[in-house]
Amino acid sequence: MRKIFLIILLLVSVDTFSQKGIEYTFPKEVTDSLTSFINQNSFKKHYIVMDKTSPSIYNIMVLPLQKVNRYIKQTNRYVKVNKKKIPIIFMTDTDFFSKGIGVRGGIIRTAVMYHGFTIHFNYSGEILRE
Repeated sequence: MRKIFLIILLLVSVDTFSQKGIEYTFPKEVTDSLTSFINQNSFKKHYIVMDKTSPSIYNIMVLPLQKVNRYIKQTNRYVKVNKKKIPIIFMTDTDFFSKGIGVRGGIIRTAVMYHGFTIHFNYSGEILRE
């Protein structure tokens, strides 16, 4: 009985450790720019939408988190800025957001438009424009 209890406890603790999430790290120049923006707007909560526009160019859009979106709430991806975890979703995530199944069996898609502080940078971390 004692061995079964220990095995269950071990399995639960392993599951807990595996759900910590994925922490993303950006190049220093990008992180500094991101930190500066977050510090200027520290009264708001934010989330990040990341996109890859070519094989070596990336975009990070920082957006205000006005209401808790279930997709953002469920993500386990984040970046730490000022010791706060800021959730990250990818543009491809938004391509397949669904509001359920339609009357005829098709998926009801959502249209998402993003406007916010954007950092364009290359793979080596050089900021191309903000």
